[in-house]
This record gives sequence, structure tokens and C-alpha cells, in this order.
Amino acid sequence: MRTRQISVAYYCAATTAALVVVPHRTRPLTRRSATPIPPPPAGATPAGARVVISYCQGCKWLLRSAYFAQELLTTFDNGELREVALSPAPVAGTWTVSVDDQVVWDRKADGGFPEAKILKRRVRDVVAPDASIGHSDAVPPKEPASAGWEDDWLPGT
Repeated sequence: MRTRQISVAYYCAATTAALVVVPHRTRPLTRRSATPIPPPPAGATPAGARVVISYCQGCKWLLRSAYFAQELLTTFDNGELREVALSPAPVAGTWTVSVDDQVVWDRKADGGFPEAKILKRRVRDVVAPDASIGHSDAVPPKEPASAGWEDDWLPGT
């Protein structure tokens, strides 16, 4: 029993000594400076529209809002949008998208969340009505009413 206690104490002392001997790694003291952003010219009006997505923090809609912001930024990448801002809403259950203070989607009024292509169309109608938004703008072709042979087939025979 006594040898076991001695070996444990010896092991702990050896481990502690090993930790003290290892030198501490330090970070370099120099850091890369940030790239300065020049201020806009005095008196110039910013080009593009400002989109604000207001979301309810309690409902955990930040991720959904960030997804729609990313979709809008990648769709309108030719200068149509100046800014897409995510703003926590003061009223619970709120999720709205507004373009230059004009509401284009309200979750309560429009009955839920939009599909990405529907939101893109509504933003496009305000920002650049004559622009195309690519494949999201295309209307799917209508299927023909009947090819003719379906009417000849009788399910009971």
C-alpha cells in the first residue's frame, strides 16, 4: 500500500516538472492593420437602394433573414442595391422586407415567408422594374391539355 502512494506522488511531481519546463508560446506583437474605407464624397447621393430586413429575435429568424439577404445581394450585384441591412424588430413576430422605406413583404400581411424568387421579383419591381433576374424570372411553360392517346385508354379493360 505504501509503494502505491509513493509512486502516485512521484508521477505527479514528474508531470508538474514537465509542465514547468515546457516554454510558453507567445503571439507576435505586430498585427495587420485594417484597410481604411474612404468616406463618400461630400454632397454625393449614394447609388442603389437600401433594403432592410426586420426580424424577430425571439422567434430566431436571424438565419432566415441572413439567407434572404445573401440571395438579394447575389442577385442584384450590378449596383442596384447599396445596402442590405438586418435589423432586429421591436415587435415580436415581425418579419418585414422594405426597400427605401417601402414595405415589399410583411409576414403577417402576406401570410408567411416568401420563396426566394417571389421576394426577388418584388424587390426587382421597386429597384429596377425593367431588369431581368435570370432563371427566377422565367415562367414555366404550360403543359398541353391532352396529348390525345390518354382519352383512348380505358382503365376498366
